[in-house]
Amino acid sequence: MPVESTVIDITKKMLRYMEDNDTSSGLVVLVDMGSLSLIHDQIKDLIDGPMLFIDQVSTSFALEVGNYLLQGKTVEEMVKPLQQFVRPNIDLHYPTKNKEYAIVTSCFTGIGTATQIQELLTESIGDLLNIKIIAHDFDRLRKNGMKEAPFRLYDVLAIVGTANPEVEGINFISLEDIISGKGETDVVRIFGKIADAETIRQVNDKIIMNFSLSRVIDSLTILDTEKIIRKVEKGIIQLENQLRQKLANDKKIALFVHVSCMVERLIRQAPITEYPDIEKFEKIHTKGIEMIKNAFSVLEENYSVHIPLAEVGYIFNIIDSKPLRQKELI
Repeated sequence: MPVESTVIDITKKMLRYMEDNDTSSGLVVLVDMGSLSLIHDQIKDLIDGPMLFIDQVSTSFALEVGNYLLQGKTVEEMVKPLQQFVRPNIDLHYPTKNKEYAIVTSCFTGIGTATQIQELLTESIGDLLNIKIIAHDFDRLRKNGMKEAPFRLYDVLAIVGTANPEVEGINFISLEDIISGKGETDVVRIFGKIADAETIRQVNDKIIMNFSLSRVIDSLTILDTEKIIRKVEKGIIQLENQLRQKLANDKKIALFVHVSCMVERLIRQAPITEYPDIEKFEKIHTKGIEMIKNAFSVLEENYSVHIPLAEVGYIFNIIDSKPLRQKELI
């Protein structure tokens, strides 16, 4: 614990650790002295497995705990032999049934975007509802589902993001639906179990205000918002002309957000480099790839960047639908 830190600072670090790591098989907390002994009161109601909290720990005692861990002993197996040491205070806590409500934010373009969505959502909910907003990695959510820490630590009401990680049993609200206003029904349905109608109305009004297209893009990028929106709009219009049909509003909004963030990634030389079955995608969807690159070449020219194939793939995912896949994009 750094001298300038407070117990609250350390507690926040521990909670972040618990959100990012699997502690369901047990958590051992060793405290040597002072105010840190108060930490267990702050986190004991949020644990998702047994927590062994040991106060007034000496170096030799810490080494003994480490030795037990190396032997693969469970938290429960450690308690009795450790109690032979007279000095330390040992407490064993188990998870409580009541968990704090939470919403998870996620984005397939990275944790940075998820964190910025988290900040916008936190600002929208404010003091109206007692809900934790947690940014979490999209790939881990998609791969591990309910095994990920947020679902063990909290009662997760929904996932909000740019793509659905498809976690079974968890509601998903897309960012573009929130921006377009289509997500209002989802907001009412999800918050209905924990808030009255008037509170939900206030939350929804704040979300509408904070999640305007320009506000979201301004929050997610360092670029001139009006300029990037105009350039992306030109690309969308050109794409529609090539397809000879209009894109649905939700797809347009998704493109505004995603492509704006993509340009910033390319400027920072941090593009998405992986896309599922990229060789197969390149072989099958030659015409679709060509259309996308032609449509958004205006961005390459204006921002002196090159759109790699993996980034094209995620743009394809946004505009792709069965009719398009059968007719124009193959």
